[in-house]
Amino acid sequence: MDFKFDVKVKKNLTRQVQSKIVNGVKKDVRTIAQDLARTSSESAPHLTGNLEKSFTITYKSSGGVYKAEIKFSAVENGFDYAIAMHEWTYNLGEGSKRKPGGTGMSGKRYPVGRKFLTGVLQGEANAYADYIKQQIRENLRT
Repeated sequence: MDFKFDVKVKKNLTRQVQSKIVNGVKKDVRTIAQDLARTSSESAPHLTGNLEKSFTITYKSSGGVYKAEIKFSAVENGFDYAIAMHEWTYNLGEGSKRKPGGTGMSGKRYPVGRKFLTGVLQGEANAYADYIKQQIRENLRT
């Protein structure tokens, strides 16, 4: 049995779809960066609160690649407390022990302590990739 049919497209929507996908991905990168920064901040050790508040998010795009950079920097007297708390091994103080930690986009909880940024990024990588895929699928449907 053979089937034959003709398809006529009244309007080429390729540019509109491309634009929608590009703008959507830019928005999605921002959403993911904000989630990563929030969850990391919630997972950062607490002494005075300066470390949790010290993050910055920078967005960059070049050649169709969209990036976000999250940086924690809590410098006092030339010493960057953020790097030390992320990289060093130490015992948590009372303020950190009382803190519940962060919950990522996936619903996974992250404890307060070292590797508060990279630990969350590694733990949420699949959730972030799935989020981007889902958003692209939704943008292609319309």
